[in-house]
Amino acid sequence: MKKSRLAVFFVVLLALLGCAVLVIPQWINKEAAVQEEGETNSEATVEFQQEAAELMVQFESNLETHHKRLQADGERAYQERYNEIVLEENEKLALGEQALKDEGQEYAKQLQDEYGIKILNRQLQLAIVSLSEEEQAAKIAEIEFFQSELERLKEEREAELQDRLTALYQEYEESLDATLLSAQAEIEASLEQDYLNYKMELQTALDEEIALLEGKLRRSLANRGY
Repeated sequence: MKKSRLAVFFVVLLALLGCAVLVIPQWINKEAAVQEEGETNSEATVEFQQEAAELMVQFESNLETHHKRLQADGERAYQERYNEIVLEENEKLALGEQALKDEGQEYAKQLQDEYGIKILNRQLQLAIVSLSEEEQAAKIAEIEFFQSELERLKEEREAELQDRLTALYQEYEESLDATLLSAQAEIEASLEQDYLNYKMELQTALDEEIALLEGKLRRSLANRGY
């Protein structure tokens, strides 16, 4: 009885071992297939990430190159505007200086004409008219007065013109600074807009490239799923 049970046990054991021999290789093959599929999917994902990273690097490189070009263009444009503005402001300053100089000379001529005649008239009287000592002293006093008035009025006008010239220089500096700042702001705004437009175009192109890569990845994963 024990021998028969033992025989049956061995038969069952052999049967189980036989089944195991048949089943185990199938399980191993299925696991290997899943692992291989996972590795393939992982490779596709890594490839996608690498290509996307390369696109991002190129994106940043293009932005940096464009930024440097814009910076050079901006410096060149500002230098051109600087030269133009300084030339214009210097011309206005020169015209203002000349106007003040002409005004001073014209006033000096008027004074000389007005007081010169008076002085010359008294000097002639002293030279050709017989005058008493008191009359001569009076004429000399008048000449000295006219000469003093002539110098006083000239000095007053010269001081006034100097004040106006100082104000002209201050106005020149303020106008120059304001115009240069305005030109700089205008150039910077233009360059910034250019940069933003370029960045948007580049971003759109990048998004399209990424979308193509994503589509390629999805198709690859879908095909390997069958």
